Amino acid sequence: MRRPSTRQRRFVILTLALLTFGLAYYAGFTQKDRNIPDIQGVSIVPPTPAPTFKLQDHTGADYDQQRLIGHWSLLMLDPTGQAQPAPALYRLMKVHNRLASHPELQKQTHFLYLPKFSTASLESSTSYLSGNLFGLQGSVEQTEETFLSFAVTEETGQPTLYLIGPQGNLHALFTDAVDAATIARDLVKLIHSNP
Repeated sequence: MRRPSTRQRRFVILTLALLTFGLAYYAGFTQKDRNIPDIQGVSIVPPTPAPTFKLQDHTGADYDQQRLIGHWSLLMLDPTGQAQPAPALYRLMKVHNRLASHPELQKQTHFLYLPKFSTASLESSTSYLSGNLFGLQGSVEQTEETFLSFAVTEETGQPTLYLIGPQGNLHALFTDAVDAATIARDLVKLIHSNP
């Protein structure tokens, strides 16, 4: 058996190098990260699974992380204990209304409101406002566990909005410092960049 000549070895090495470079370039091009849009809220990159929770909606039906699947959700956790109508619920509704210029996006987003303390019936304050606005409630233990799992404590003391994607992952959070118009613009950017 004859050994390959130096010229043949160089040709094989050059061919393998070009092939390796081509495959690496293709893999890098197809797997490159999508640009994360700049938002006024806090982007969660990469998106992480939403914490588990078990609550009820304003009709009394169970509401847990499985009901987050298949649509976008904007979850408002309100630790303030304000009387109804709560400023945090009003702010969530303002975001909902700001999305009126994007009706498909508004329809595919569920707006969820969980107050830590509530003396009023959530059904009376949410069901007539929108078909995709859900007032959430639970026992004191369920509510406390939900707030703790989302890291909203009495020390934070402010309502926090969480954007949850159709796979049940957290994509962003918005503190009380971000106004409704800005949140709506950020939602459009984030949802359109994550089809």
